[in-house]
Amino acid sequence: MLTAVGAQASNYPSDYFNQNVRAISRGPAVVAQVSSGCMKKYVIGYKNNGMLVGADSVLLVIKAQCGYDSVETQMNLTKEWNGNGYLSYSINKSDICKGAPGSLIKLELAFNANGNWDPMQGANYTIYENELYEASPIKTADTGIDVGYNSWAAIVEQMKK
Repeated sequence: MLTAVGAQASNYPSDYFNQNVRAISRGPAVVAQVSSGCMKKYVIGYKNNGMLVGADSVLLVIKAQCGYDSVETQMNLTKEWNGNGYLSYSINKSDICKGAPGSLIKLELAFNANGNWDPMQGANYTIYENELYEASPIKTADTGIDVGYNSWAAIVEQMKK
């Protein structure tokens, strides 16, 4: 509450703490960036139109370029409860870059279920951070330091496309 009062007193815009969702799709891969004036998180999904649908979960392998470093991270995606595919939890840049200095530049995504890979014609699904920044924002009234309900709903809508 004190932060909100301080923000108003500092002439921040009234929607400074409201979350914006920016999402990019590449085939069955979806990367959403949820941000406000005080937070930035990522949610990664695998849509139902991918070849791995039907598995209990999907292994996501992320190769991220963070500054001059390349960092690899793995996580399990669980079924999205509306049946639109699989989604990660909300992810911080530090979870992706694992302490590597510099900005997040790009994400290369590969998906595996039951020993089967879904790379796009032998290559990873690549999404650049600047593409997310340039994507039209979906404005929500959610506030806080984690992805809010309306922001999750916006991401689920992107999974349907």
